[in-house]
Amino acid sequence: MARCYKVWVSIEEIDEENDHYEDLAGPDPLGQFDSLEAAASFVRGLSGWEPDSGMSAADPENVKAYLEAIGEGKEE
Repeated sequence: MARCYKVWVSIEEIDEENDHYEDLAGPDPLGQFDSLEAAASFVRGLSGWEPDSGMSAADPENVKAYLEAIGEGKEE
């Protein structure tokens, strides 16, 4: 089976003051992509998207680092 990349959405209730985190809905699929770059580009195109303190999988630098780590980000 070929590798694919799926984008999911979920809704989480967060109350950091009380250290409470609860999934309320999802995850629900938004799309399936042939490459990490395509999936990340889709996420970056969503209205209101902002990276989460540099930890977002859709952040271009994180995409590059991941692809390099799995041996697919090297230029030939």
